Amino acid sequence: MVYFATPVVLLLSLATYSAGLSPSFAKRTVAQVQADIADISSKVTALDNAITSFPSTGGSLITALV
Repeated sequence: MVYFATPVVLLLSLATYSAGLSPSFAKRTVAQVQADIADISSKVTALDNAITSFPSTGGSLITALV
């Protein structure tokens, strides 16, 4: 197993950030984050509804994928 010392990880993180390879979430506005949260929320609700409506017995792979 390979262990990285904290300074090495910190140095790599800073180098990546300074090279312009920072994660895209660092450049998001509040409105974009709120829109993303609303989108995720609606997708989670749709998934929950699909799981709830799927029968506990007698379901098939085809009905699960449709």
